[in-house]
Amino acid sequence: MKILIVEPDQERCLFLSTQLRVFGHEATRCETAGVALEHFQQQQFLLILLNQKLPDMDGLDLCRKLRTLRNGNACMILMLTEHEEPQILKSILEAGADDYLITPIRA
Repeated sequence: MKILIVEPDQERCLFLSTQLRVFGHEATRCETAGVALEHFQQQQFLLILLNQKLPDMDGLDLCRKLRTLRNGNACMILMLTEHEEPQILKSILEAGADDYLITPIRA
């Protein structure tokens, strides 16, 4: 499965991509919304792991933007967030994310 990871934290991004590759997935990493949009327009991804906090655009805004693009509804978007407040989690889903993961992810 082709997966796009949009994560500004290089260490977390490397961890996620390494784990996904172990399970046979192809992970493309990017640290900004701008680069993510370029990758998304050039390739088709089945899953996007998207951090809510990005340096150049709010993750919610990027999620909304992705949904308007060609193939924007053909992928699953999983938002990574540090927030647990119900209103914020609701806003993630309203922005078009299919679901969310609260970070840090604990084993």
